Amino acid sequence: MINLAIQPSDASATCLCVSSLLASLPTTLRSELSIQACATPTTTALLWLPSARLGDTSSELRRILLECRSIRFVQLPMTGVDEFVPLIRELRARRIVWCCSKGCFGEMCAEHALALTLSLLRRISCRSTTPEHVDSLVSKRVVIVGSGSIAQHLCTMLVPFRCTITCLDSNTSRSDLVSSLRDAQIIMIACALTQATSNLFNCSLFSLLSPCAILINVARAEIVHTPDLISALSTNKLHAAAADVFTPPPAHQLDQMQMLITNAKLLVTQHSAVPTKLIGSLLAHRIRANLETLVESLQADQQDQPSQSHWLGKVDPEKGY
Repeated sequence: MINLAIQPSDASATCLCVSSLLASLPTTLRSELSIQACATPTTTALLWLPSARLGDTSSELRRILLECRSIRFVQLPMTGVDEFVPLIRELRARRIVWCCSKGCFGEMCAEHALALTLSLLRRISCRSTTPEHVDSLVSKRVVIVGSGSIAQHLCTMLVPFRCTITCLDSNTSRSDLVSSLRDAQIIMIACALTQATSNLFNCSLFSLLSPCAILINVARAEIVHTPDLISALSTNKLHAAAADVFTPPPAHQLDQMQMLITNAKLLVTQHSAVPTKLIGSLLAHRIRANLETLVESLQADQQDQPSQSHWLGKVDPEKGY
């Protein structure tokens, strides 16, 4: 029997209906679980489902994990887990399996990136558009910063446009990054937020890009330094940009930002890459799959057999995502 704790108590605020999740579990899986309202020393698995309004909950989670040393599996609901990485690394010796939602929403984020790209090229958000100002995605040189689920889906979606596509990952050197971005016409950010990618796109990098380049960000806002982006767009060092996640600029740049939006050089959506109504079902599918894997893993341990565990969204402590 697996003692499964679901916390915090307002977990439904994550767009996941916990009661519906539990009701949807296969009978065979449900029979293996004992649901707990909060973690205890006997807890084996923890669904940590804080709402965004709670802010950083890593310290509270740390307290629970230090008190409940039987926990072997933690499921997080978000894709970016940077706030939990120090804790994951601190408790590495306990060999806790940490999983997040990376890969859950890749297809929809890729779809949104494509929509943003076409909107800028076709100037759909511009009030007055003439044919000479409209461009096409066909045969463009596209660089995708990232090689995960979003990037993989983007590569598929871009096939009909006959683009030349380059994907860069965490192993890409700085020189190769600069070399690839220098000639890019479309740059799509689809990587995790780490120490290496925080403020990666700043004035130094913008100065190396083609002034005709378009920047699309469907990853984390902190990867792009907003004041430098506003400056690059305002001085035509960058043709246009779109972001689903965006850190507000300082007060003195607010008028500049509004002018860029009015002139269709900047397009900002409200973290809408993944429709809210779909988050719950996608997250529930991820949790069900990982709970089934947990049961199989524990059964293999009890029978002293090698585990064939296939965790979805497993966090790599070294990479930080």
